[in-house]
Amino acid sequence: MTPFSYPRSVIALILLLVAPARVAEGQSATITPNPITFSVRSGEVAGTPMALSNSTGSPINWRLLALDSNSRAATLEGQLDAMINSGDTLNGPLPLRFDFTGGDTGTSLNGNPTGTTGILSQGNRLLTNLGGPLAYTNTSVAASTVLGPQGRYFTRKLPGLFVFGAETDGIGWFEVAGTLTYG
Repeated sequence: MTPFSYPRSVIALILLLVAPARVAEGQSATITPNPITFSVRSGEVAGTPMALSNSTGSPINWRLLALDSNSRAATLEGQLDAMINSGDTLNGPLPLRFDFTGGDTGTSLNGNPTGTTGILSQGNRLLTNLGGPLAYTNTSVAASTVLGPQGRYFTRKLPGLFVFGAETDGIGWFEVAGTLTYG
C-alpha cells in the first residue's frame, strides 16, 4: 500500500474530500478503500493507505477524482464555479454589510461608508514572499509564480464580500495588505 498525499498546499477554509477511484472502461481493477473520504483544513496534509490491484495482468489506466461535499470537483475551478452559481446567497445574510468599491479588476479595493471619507485605501492587496500584488481575476482561475512555480488562484467580488482561493507551491508567507484611515 502506498500513502496518498497532496504535493502542494491549498489555502482554503475546510475541504471535505470524497475521492471516488475510477478505471477506464473495460479494465478490471480494485481500489481500496473506495471512496476515500476525509476532511482537510488549511495548512493540514491528509494521507491514507490505498491499494490498487489489477487482476488482468495488463496495464491499467486509473485516476483519483477529488470531489467536495456537494459532489463538485474539488478544484479551484469547481469552487469558483460553485461561488459564481450561488449568486447572493453567500453575502445576503451579512449584517451591517459594507459595500466597498473595486475588487472586480486591479490589485486593490477602496471603500467609504456613507458620510465618511477614506476609511479603506488600497485594501486587499495580495502579497507573498515571492512578490505581488496579485491581479484580481473575479471569474477565472489564473496561474502566478507569486504563489510558487505551480501557484494558481482566483478572486471573487460580491457586494460586501471579497473571496480569495489559491493553491500555493512553496511560499514562505502570504499577506493581505491595505490602509485603514479613521477621520
